[in-house]
Amino acid sequence: MKPRVWMRGVFRRLRAQRYKYQRQVQVNVSRSALESNLKVFQRICGNVAVAPVLKSNAYGHGLVHVARILDTAECPFFVVDGYHEALILRNEGIRTPLLVMGFTPSENILGSRLHNVAFMVGDLEQLKTLATHRQSQCRLHLKVDTGLHRHGVAPSEFNEALRLITSAPGLELEGICSHFADASGSDTAFTKTQLTGWNRLVEPHLDRVRYLHIANTAGTTWTQEAVGNVARVGLGLYGYDTHPSRSLSLKPALSIQSRLRSLRTIDPGERVGYGLTWQASDVTTLALVPTGYNACVDHRLSNKGAFRIEGAVCPIIGRVSMNTTTINIPQVTDAKPGQVVEIIASDPEAVNSVSKIASICNTTPHVILSGISPLLRRVIVE
Repeated sequence: MKPRVWMRGVFRRLRAQRYKYQRQVQVNVSRSALESNLKVFQRICGNVAVAPVLKSNAYGHGLVHVARILDTAECPFFVVDGYHEALILRNEGIRTPLLVMGFTPSENILGSRLHNVAFMVGDLEQLKTLATHRQSQCRLHLKVDTGLHRHGVAPSEFNEALRLITSAPGLELEGICSHFADASGSDTAFTKTQLTGWNRLVEPHLDRVRYLHIANTAGTTWTQEAVGNVARVGLGLYGYDTHPSRSLSLKPALSIQSRLRSLRTIDPGERVGYGLTWQASDVTTLALVPTGYNACVDHRLSNKGAFRIEGAVCPIIGRVSMNTTTINIPQVTDAKPGQVVEIIASDPEAVNSVSKIASICNTTPHVILSGISPLLRRVIVE
């Protein structure tokens, strides 16, 4: 580790000692779960290497925390979305190679001095700019649009893109990539069409280009059919899989806890929260939890979701507020301020697991996880 990175860490720890205080919400990230999930996908993929995806603050788990856990796992590279994420990881002393897969302005690529960082490029005009102006060596992964229609050069532009990269002295073609559009879908026809197009394009380059990758988490079911040597695993790394036809031994790596702030009793007929959307039918003891939709409680859980206290289910009542959530605690007879409240459980069967929350909110685990505030404290647990 570089001396300045080491000293920065020392000063950070000293400041933390000086300003100690009890945080109201804590995100726990399990080292053993992340390592176990990585091994699951390494077994599935066989001779195809697994590249962890750390975009969007490592799906809410904490960019630097997850990178530190996996930095010694000998992965081919970590995938991030933006240049700022690559900058953070390098400043924190992370040594694993990085691939920036989101759009990066040409100015950032041309001016980058980050070590061992490659960039995804999928636009002919940008390639022309880079080929003209980049002097020192820059590694690129050429993105090809095989059907998702989000990023990438069209198949008809593929050869021209290759020519621009290989003829420019400052550019190095390190990889070719694409992205499945519906790898978890029950109708596999489109995925097979994508695979056919992808394989036809990249097979001639299998021995010439270091990395070929199209598979995401769901797409790891297709790694044996796809020409390639890397799979980019995001959601699965954190313990979730949206593929309906397989059951993997994945372990959710995240849990969130807070503490009861206060208790109050209301009479029958009284209403709770903004809009008065919940009404007590009996004398009811309410508990206030100091977190809301600003941090980690989706607003769609209003009157639908639940937290847990020592395993007891405590329904959310009324609307979730920005900084406060109200829960009903009929099964908790000895509740008191300061008591630990489980906001999100790592137990996949719990009523407040990420998957159950996503189902209530009619969305996906990706949305719930990436919505967890980066300002919350992350703690690595075993």
